[in-house]
Amino acid sequence: MSPTDSFVPLKPAMRNISKSKGFSLIEMLIVVAIIGIVCALALPRLAGARAAAQQGAAIAALRTISGAQFSIKASLGRYGRMSELNQFHDGNLGQMAGPTLRRQGYVFQTIPTAPTDAQLTDSFRIAATGQAPDGVTPVIFLLDESGIISQLSP
Repeated sequence: MSPTDSFVPLKPAMRNISKSKGFSLIEMLIVVAIIGIVCALALPRLAGARAAAQQGAAIAALRTISGAQFSIKASLGRYGRMSELNQFHDGNLGQMAGPTLRRQGYVFQTIPTAPTDAQLTDSFRIAATGQAPDGVTPVIFLLDESGIISQLSP
């Protein structure tokens, strides 16, 4: 007996063929509703992740500014203003807007805004101000001559 002798053709399966093709309106509405729910759950997390990334960038910029301040103090005998700090880094810290520096959603400024050379001899304070994920609450970081970065708000 050969393998082809035992072969018995199977009956074709009965199929229920309908005339309509594609999805029904109800099926499409369910899919759209599910996509809407997933988007509603994902958007707040995306906003929080973006705010966390901006905060991380602000802290990194403050660390860079801290190192530049100590280099300027060693060469000039006083700490630097925001414009001097930005020049020290070839303008790569951010965009200058008057005495303030803007970078990735944060505004960096010395306190007071226009310190004198005498005020910069012994100390400096730089504030970085941005917004929390809610878009209303301010987030403020402060750097001083000790090199410590503090979060003042929230």
